[in-house]
Amino acid sequence: VVPMSAEEAIDAIASDDMATRWRAAQVLFASPEYSRKAVPIISDMIRDRGPEVPLEPLAVLGILGPAAKDVVPAIVAHLERYSPQVDAEQLAPKVQQYMLHILVAIGPAAEDAVPVLIRVCDSKDQHSRYLACRALGSIGAAAKPAVGELIRRMDYHGDVAEDRINTASVRRNAAIALGKLGGEVAPEAVPALIKAMDDPMSQVSDEATLALGNFGEAAGPAVPHLYKRLESHSPQRTKAALSLWRLNEDAADIMPHLIEHLESGPLRYEASEVMAMMGPAAAPAIPDLIKTLDETDETILVTSINALGSIGPAATIALPALKKMLESDEQSIRRAAEDAIEKIQRH
Repeated sequence: VVPMSAEEAIDAIASDDMATRWRAAQVLFASPEYSRKAVPIISDMIRDRGPEVPLEPLAVLGILGPAAKDVVPAIVAHLERYSPQVDAEQLAPKVQQYMLHILVAIGPAAEDAVPVLIRVCDSKDQHSRYLACRALGSIGAAAKPAVGELIRRMDYHGDVAEDRINTASVRRNAAIALGKLGGEVAPEAVPALIKAMDDPMSQVSDEATLALGNFGEAAGPAVPHLYKRLESHSPQRTKAALSLWRLNEDAADIMPHLIEHLESGPLRYEASEVMAMMGPAAAPAIPDLIKTLDETDETILVTSINALGSIGPAATIALPALKKMLESDEQSIRRAAEDAIEKIQRH
């Protein structure tokens, strides 16, 4: 097989021959610069090829992220025209799913896709529904018009037929998206997220709890519910601690709970992870974090090391224990220790 240059791959990605497209895609995957040059050609393919756009060029767009933003008008036009055929099960949904993945990767620059994404949230294809929710969350504040649809997608009915539409993956991604739309949607989003804290699926209730931490003062009605979770035996209690920290940055109320979970129980990893996000405010946990360095669980070790590093110079007492971690057989532990030591000694 004659090798294909990156320049040749730009035109070859639009070939009618699948094997040629596949070879071109492999070349473009390895060359982001030439992949960007292929965006206009792939945009024309999306406009001209009808409902069944080849997947190889779409895969190339998927690795470009925001650099693929010029394809958004073509994707919007395709979804507007052909999405109803997916809903009617006349068209395989794979093309639509690839396009939604591209919009997720593009992020805020895909804001012109918001109206069609709202419509795709009601698709009969489950994967398209949750990907549309993900894309709206990736777009962020510009997706505010979708708040009502996302709330509907987050609703748990307790009815088998209804919940085949709003599956756990759809509800989870709707909760995540709501948390990214900004404070203006709080009057509608906060009550819906409070309700979703009681969703029977942990992946949904966890994300609803975390999303509330993004609304600042507007999340006031959620604070009592978050404290109730924090003080309960709920598996959401470390998520509640993180949201409370984001809302008021007051460590006094949450640190005793996090230290308790760090010492024992199923939430040790999550507790140390939250401490790592808190930075210097987690200093009261330094002695407890040092104790966890005798742990054999690699994930707990790494997050505890990260937490000590994020605390900074106040964790100087941990340096001898961290230096012992440099002798670990595990590369992830050695790297975490090196990084933590650097942060602690930085000032």
